[in-house]
Amino acid sequence: MNKSGAQMNNDPRNTGCFSAESLRKLTGIMYEMKISYGTRLFWEYDKADKLYYIKKGSFRITKSSDDGRHFVLYLYKEGDLFGQVDPFRTLTQGFNAEVVEDSIVGVIQQRDLEILLWQHGELAIEFMKWMGLVHRMTQTKFRDLMMFEKTGALCSNYNQAC
Repeated sequence: MNKSGAQMNNDPRNTGCFSAESLRKLTGIMYEMKISYGTRLFWEYDKADKLYYIKKGSFRITKSSDDGRHFVLYLYKEGDLFGQVDPFRTLTQGFNAEVVEDSIVGVIQQRDLEILLWQHGELAIEFMKWMGLVHRMTQTKFRDLMMFEKTGALCSNYNQAC
């Protein structure tokens, strides 16, 4: 508990926003995909209509600059959820997802996620918390890249509480 009496989330995964029941619902709509080390799950500007839940392995999320440099923003591991979806418009990936080791991911299609969120209000609230967390983490990384350059951004550690 913190000073305000709220429960602190010490879960190192970014899915700590979800209850066990909500995670069960999410995993129930996933299909499994195996991906080999050294490949890319997606590239910047690919269509963004899926989320990925890491069942085994790890991924490096990078961003390319206009001058061709690549910045490592995240290293996601087993139990993390990543990707981009937008129910209001067609979205493209803002990042690259590189496979760091042989991996297995659960893929969540946007249309399946939308139905699940519509059916389960508590999951929808938890999903909004997760989206807020991911947004804050990305803002922090970009701020640190701008203010402290590459080393500072890589060293920054944002509190992942939802």
